[in-house]
Amino acid sequence: MTRRLLFLLGRTERDLTRWAIASDAEVLDFGAVEDAGGLSTITPYASGVAEIVALLPGEQVACRRMPTALKSAAKLKAAAAYLMEDELGEASDLLEIGAATTSSLSVAFAAKAEVVRGWLAAFKAAGMEPDVLSADYLALASSIDEATIIADRGRVLAAFAGVGFALERDLFLKLGPELFASPPGHVRVLGDEALAGVLPTATAVDVTGPSGDSAILREIARAVSAASPPNFLQKRLFRRKQVAGAIGPWRRAAALAALLAGAAFASMIADGARFARAEARWTETAKKLHQQRFPDAAAEDPVDYARGRLATGGGEASFMLISARLASAVEASGAVQVNRVRYDLDRGDYIVSIGSKSDAAVEAFKAELGRLGVAASDSGGFRRNGDTWSGDVKVRLQ
Repeated sequence: MTRRLLFLLGRTERDLTRWAIASDAEVLDFGAVEDAGGLSTITPYASGVAEIVALLPGEQVACRRMPTALKSAAKLKAAAAYLMEDELGEASDLLEIGAATTSSLSVAFAAKAEVVRGWLAAFKAAGMEPDVLSADYLALASSIDEATIIADRGRVLAAFAGVGFALERDLFLKLGPELFASPPGHVRVLGDEALAGVLPTATAVDVTGPSGDSAILREIARAVSAASPPNFLQKRLFRRKQVAGAIGPWRRAAALAALLAGAAFASMIADGARFARAEARWTETAKKLHQQRFPDAAAEDPVDYARGRLATGGGEASFMLISARLASAVEASGAVQVNRVRYDLDRGDYIVSIGSKSDAAVEAFKAELGRLGVAASDSGGFRRNGDTWSGDVKVRLQ
């Protein structure tokens, strides 16, 4: 029997954090602290567990499946960094990026570095050190054939094929049919039965009951006891408390190292200032784009406005819809690869860069998109390089 201390972290260190002590799949005790400052009240429990698992809100962690051909850990991590930097449009030095692999799939995942560092600092201040730092949806059980969906306080966690997402309930009800256009054979739904209504009728759905905090923590305990989730802290090979008795001879060296660490302090301050400036630039850019695109709502907060438009059926949901339909068309074709998706702000079109072994496969791909409700046309023509055709396709919802 393995005891674990589980944490469902808040959106920020000022928000509610839920916790549980679990023995394998059984939750022995659970509760919540109002903010990160309350973590110290849970510290006494840490000495009696074999593992501490901290889970970030899924909205703060992006993930993508990767080709499974990369066997080298170094190559896998490098590919993950490239993929997530391209996916999120942010420099890799502003992200904490990880990669995990099993016999059947590889996953790249990323969160803002400042979020990861902030929580690690909060745990350190409380006298604890997580062994696993991941996302809530990545800790849920999923496979190619099985998915898990959980209702959690107005939001939805979904895990499928080793990846997943977290979003607001209303958005899930709107976008779910597209996100699960190619669903697994079996889906477990914990909580809100209405979530099952967005799934295709051919899918076997098992609604397992209400989803209060204890039920959610029990579900996570069950999944984590079966398989450890992808881990931002995967380089850590052992717990510090397991080697505490062996570090005595090295205390003098550690003291000297601490003096050297002072030299890095100014660099840390500079890094913090750089991150703050980068955040300010992103915020200003977002405001300018919002004002250009929505002059009638220029005074509104861009995030609140986008959330409202999505919740009321605004066209901005088209990117997620188009992405889901692109994935379905690629799967149906089996002979086309999507390399990049760009947005043409002036024309309101999405430009999809694709590659294929034949011109006929490209035409079949565009026809399949049309069947799925996405108008597709060439944008600049296709080029042949050896056995490969490559070019851009302009797409928009019909």
